[in-house]
Amino acid sequence: MIRIVNISKDDQVIADRDCFAWFDTITDEFIDFSDNSVWASWGDFMDDFNDDDKGYSASRFSGLYDSRRRK
Repeated sequence: MIRIVNISKDDQVIADRDCFAWFDTITDEFIDFSDNSVWASWGDFMDDFNDDDKGYSASRFSGLYDSRRRK
């Protein structure tokens, strides 16, 4: 199962920006696309996602990302 991990700007992963990552609970690893595993926006994620074919569908991630924004 894939989970979204919210990372606060207070954690200073990306300076002054809230960001997010994807964690795969089956492999117990963070998922990377184009050698990145943390993103500040959906657009940034999609840029990396579209450049790296791991066989995932974007819709698998979009629902999780949308639920993050509603919180």
